[in-house]
Amino acid sequence: DGIENKTLSLTVNGIGATSDIAVIAATLSGSTQSIASFGFNPSTLTQGSQRQVIVFTNEGARAATLGQRGILGGGSSPFSLVGGSCSLGSVLAAGQSCTIEVEFLPLAIHYGENSDSLTLPFTFTPSGESQQVSGSKEVGLTGKGTKSVLSLGLNSSDDLIQDPIVTGK
Repeated sequence: DGIENKTLSLTVNGIGATSDIAVIAATLSGSTQSIASFGFNPSTLTQGSQRQVIVFTNEGARAATLGQRGILGGGSSPFSLVGGSCSLGSVLAAGQSCTIEVEFLPLAIHYGENSDSLTLPFTFTPSGESQQVSGSKEVGLTGKGTKSVLSLGLNSSDDLIQDPIVTGK
């Protein structure tokens, strides 16, 4: 319920910089609650995907230049980046936001629990400094790949074989 105030101190080449940094926070689209991870609902293997927009906001005092966003698991991951406005080289001024749209599409090799991380690297230059500082924001991703269940419906008891006939010698 209460607001927690934090002072973040950073030392660059032995020179301290307090609250003069870029801080990237992640939230879900339409929410103001900061997240460290996001779990997708279970998805049937190869039959459906889910998408989620994650909003990245620079809550620091310095502008941040964005690096190459990515999924740490690469091409073997059931998670992929399918859109958004956070792009390589974009600059987020203090208070500005951008988005990354993530898709969860489990294939047969992704049966069961899956986890990976979305990463958004960035750089910034503290006030009065000439050297850039690197950082990154990671959001954990989880999702479960489930098998489809085949159900057969019978219209009446006539559809059942009551007495099977066995033939042979």
